[in-house]
Amino acid sequence: MSTGEYRLQRFDFQEMYTHAPEDDQSSFFQKKIFRMKYRQFDSSVQDHYAREQKMLNGSLARYETEGRVLLESLWTALAQGKDSSEALANWADYQAKEGVR
Repeated sequence: MSTGEYRLQRFDFQEMYTHAPEDDQSSFFQKKIFRMKYRQFDSSVQDHYAREQKMLNGSLARYETEGRVLLESLWTALAQGKDSSEALANWADYQAKEGVR
């Protein structure tokens, strides 16, 4: 473990060591949730940060093309006192999609 590689196969989650009980990882979904919770330890630090940076760059690129237009239309509708319900719904849909990605 001193090499910086942290492999989930070698990690032993036990209550007496961690003093924080972990859920039983017996079902398929529980295993997937476990891997999601501790995914940063499944690869090297450099790989984790590279994937994280790629995700952030993708999010920023989508904002520059789609998000900014939706947000500006919402601001315009609010500033002019127009009905902003459609613009707000579009912005909420965009945010919901971004939250899933």
